[in-house]
Amino acid sequence: MSELRDAIGILRETKNKWERRVPLVPQEVRGLVAGGIAVRVERSPTRAIEDAEFAAAGATLVDDATDCRFIIGVKEVKASQVKPGQAVMCFSHTIKGQSHNMPLLAHFMKQGATLIDYEVIVDDAGVRQVAFGRYAGLAGAHETLWTLGHRLAALGHPSTLSGLRHAVEYHDLAEMVAHTRELLAELRKEGPEALAPFVVAVTGEGRVSQGRWSTSSWWGRSLHGERGHRAADRLARRPHAAGAAREGRRALRDGGHEALRLRPLPREPPSATSTSGRCTCRTAPRW
Repeated sequence: MSELRDAIGILRETKNKWERRVPLVPQEVRGLVAGGIAVRVERSPTRAIEDAEFAAAGATLVDDATDCRFIIGVKEVKASQVKPGQAVMCFSHTIKGQSHNMPLLAHFMKQGATLIDYEVIVDDAGVRQVAFGRYAGLAGAHETLWTLGHRLAALGHPSTLSGLRHAVEYHDLAEMVAHTRELLAELRKEGPEALAPFVVAVTGEGRVSQGRWSTSSWWGRSLHGERGHRAADRLARRPHAAGAAREGRRALRDGGHEALRLRPLPREPPSATSTSGRCTCRTAPRW
């Protein structure tokens, strides 16, 4: 076994072709180097931050940084990158017992390596310190529209939503917002009727949910006040498809192809089983 370098190695992301994230930015690298810690950064043609910026911060650019004693990435690493006695920090996607990554976890144990998973880094109150944020909500809301457009098309209801691109394919947030608004404006004029009413419910109160709520202005007119709150209360009490659809039709009777903004559902909805037609749902005691 070759000797590990006393350095931090920053990996290039290779799991997804669209991945541009990096676990540390040049400013943080500069602070580490100033403190006497060597940092080696794998070259990447796709990373959001260019290699030259890391070099200017004092990092050494390399093709392979897996010979460092401590390596850090964003997504899960490959088993071949984990060396005996090494420490690795990443989202390993193993904490919930994900079956597809159990071989990776077993490899860590076999190698006697240390896995530091972002998902289990918490403060004294048990609150995660490294988690999804506002932009996950923004991207998730957009991808929901993309998926809806393609689903409608597959069911024989083509719409302007099929013209949306994946969030990662836009140059920046401003371009994505402008294009989304343009296509939704066309959708209000053209339909299809299969999309009326268009009811959106948002659960949770965290950073992702807050990001989703900030997209409401993209999606069209929002209903506030008594009608919107009544619909949300009904959905919280009877969270099944038929009840939500009926309330949506009442609230949107004069709204055409508009979006209904519902306030976030309660954090602890009642535990019950509701049945209507062919739809049966059991609400969870908490999420």
